[in-house]
Amino acid sequence: MPDTAPPVTVGIDLASQPERTAICWIDWTARHPEVHFEPTLSDPDVVELIARAAALGGVVGMDSPLGWPVEFVNLVHQHVHGELLSHFDTSTAPDPPAAAENWRDRLKYRLTDRELVQLGHLPLSVSTDKLAVVALRCAKILDAPQLRPLRLDRSGRAGPVREVYPAASLRSWGLTRRGVSYKTRPDERRRIVAAIDELMRLPDSARVSCEQSHDHLDALVAALSARAAGLGRTRGPDDDQLALARVEGWIHVPTGALAELLS
Repeated sequence: MPDTAPPVTVGIDLASQPERTAICWIDWTARHPEVHFEPTLSDPDVVELIARAAALGGVVGMDSPLGWPVEFVNLVHQHVHGELLSHFDTSTAPDPPAAAENWRDRLKYRLTDRELVQLGHLPLSVSTDKLAVVALRCAKILDAPQLRPLRLDRSGRAGPVREVYPAASLRSWGLTRRGVSYKTRPDERRRIVAAIDELMRLPDSARVSCEQSHDHLDALVAALSARAAGLGRTRGPDDDQLALARVEGWIHVPTGALAELLS
């Protein structure tokens, strides 16, 4: 294991309200990873938790968009100030309908979202879906004065926070089945938890929590995804994508097997 392996990782399955938020803390310094779930936390508590993990050299996997599509933000700015909405002008395009669809996607999805679509994933739109409410809470938390010294980088190139997407992580590890949702199927959650438990020896309380709640399972997977990111085993932005990723955020999807995180 590299010397840079994070000693702790935290997975935050952020929701618009604290009572739906699940947070998983994994200590990797013991013989077997120690997993526990934090109680329901207010925004200041979440800020304190991130700061504590960072002080220990840990990595935080945040299951929430860290930003909005730049072109969407620009369009809203133009609208507010009564400027020409240039995105709607397709009169000079050789194929206006296709051009219209193209700009619509750029308003709905960030660069990282469009990259995930190319890989077969189905991310939600932070500009046109209820996910935007979660992103608003995330922005409030990460903008806390207590976290500013950490110099958070939305691309994940630096700092302790990585944006993660548990459903994409599970798919990349081969733990989900096409057309079967672990969000609504307790039997599917039990199957996924059993596969993770075989590698990690989860405490009974953590195993039961993940079987009963997809929020807790997502928090566990977010913490595992943070481990992958800390080890450099996720797909990050390349140099050409970096500037935009530092504004919009970037989803870190694991590139290796789950077992590699535990070797």
